[in-house]
Amino acid sequence: MKKRVLSILSAGLLLLSATACGTNADSVQAAGAQAAGTDPAVIAEPANETTPAAATEDTNSAAPETAGEAVPYQDTGIEITSTDTKVIIGDQGYYVTPIIEHFGWYDTFLRDKGIEVEQATFNSGPEMIETFTAGGLDWGVMGLQPAVSGAANEAGVQVLASFVDQSRATVLATLDDSIKTVSDLKGKRVGAKIGSSEYAFLLWALQEEGLSAADVDIINLDIPAIAPAVESGEVDAGTTNINNFTRVASADGITFNYIKDAVGSGTALQPIVVRTEFAQAHPDVVETILTLYKWGIDWIAENHDEAVQIIADYYGTGVDVPETVLTYQTYGFAPLQEFLDSTENYITFLYDGGYISTRVETDGFVDLSYGKAVGLE
Repeated sequence: MKKRVLSILSAGLLLLSATACGTNADSVQAAGAQAAGTDPAVIAEPANETTPAAATEDTNSAAPETAGEAVPYQDTGIEITSTDTKVIIGDQGYYVTPIIEHFGWYDTFLRDKGIEVEQATFNSGPEMIETFTAGGLDWGVMGLQPAVSGAANEAGVQVLASFVDQSRATVLATLDDSIKTVSDLKGKRVGAKIGSSEYAFLLWALQEEGLSAADVDIINLDIPAIAPAVESGEVDAGTTNINNFTRVASADGITFNYIKDAVGSGTALQPIVVRTEFAQAHPDVVETILTLYKWGIDWIAENHDEAVQIIADYYGTGVDVPETVLTYQTYGFAPLQEFLDSTENYITFLYDGGYISTRVETDGFVDLSYGKAVGLE
């Protein structure tokens, strides 16, 4: 059984992230029951953030300066031909958003050219997929599981590229001194979002220790409630992205014990998802947003300390929060061929494991043309 897990890891299939990702309630319960006796997918999602009151220091300059030298974020090279267009961008607290807002790139490259930009904040991938399905979202980033599940359930979405390696970002945390290892969770109350990537991570961690979901009391909680539940003692331990625990720890002056993180568990792909109908109608807008994401990611890598301060100001936290999170997850696009191969393999894993009832074909679901257009390789 471990050999199967390792083969999936080496293929980049155990995808960890910072928010919950899952399927619909019925398939989630079925997947959970199966995973108790098989190798579950380890698919973590991105950090969950609360909606910022406003971006901090939102300038209209598209040419930020670092150490007195202008950096080349001045021209996307993309002609905006769409007119009377509105794009709704979903966000789960990825740190690229504060950078884009800080430098006013949405204003300069979209709003000033007649494209209305609206941003919406979500706590999980499944919530985003529901909104995509209803036609209320055009762009978002989530774990691969809800993206594939959405496509399998005819949500009308496709994926373009993947960024954010969060292979160490999902953790099991506790304040109970008697819990030092995963084995110590036996008989304990563990908070998790049923059907999320963190839930799958928990099942996988238990599996490695010869345990199953039946050996612990899993308390189904929404993602933002997990860290507070651990703090209050409502649960003995909880699993979610490190970002959520870091926020509570920083605000309340406590120290969580991280009993198991995802070190060594493979590449954590977080695909950029677009509504297919919107992308077909407005490829110029989609390509522009992808360019801005690329710029933001590059800028974070090149300006770590300043990026940490901008992110902290944007979300109203201390600098220790983004500093800690950025030690657990990195921002950078996965090579396009790796993204395609991992997606194909992961679809097979989900379908064969009963996580989805309809096999999704990568032809049509994965569109690498936008990534190639903006210089991704």
